[in-house]
Amino acid sequence: MRVTIVPEDKVIRKDDVIVNLPEWNFDDSNIHAIQWYDTEGEIEYKGRPKPPNEAFFDSSILQPYLDALDAYLNQLDIITNNNSNQLGVST
Repeated sequence: MRVTIVPEDKVIRKDDVIVNLPEWNFDDSNIHAIQWYDTEGEIEYKGRPKPPNEAFFDSSILQPYLDALDAYLNQLDIITNNNSNQLGVST
């Protein structure tokens, strides 16, 4: 699994899915990006001088972000299905 999280832009990318979330309820204002490469990741911090990146090996750091992504995608599915049903389109 490949994940990129950019808090300032409210963007989460999981593999080939990229979403700009309308709501962002995370305490990560000091983080520029979080990267995950299958089995390891790094946190890129903001600041001047720029702090060093922090490596991590536990993907649970990503879970709150992935949960928000899944919830948003599920919400979009519900809206899409409701709109399709209203138009008489089968999904």
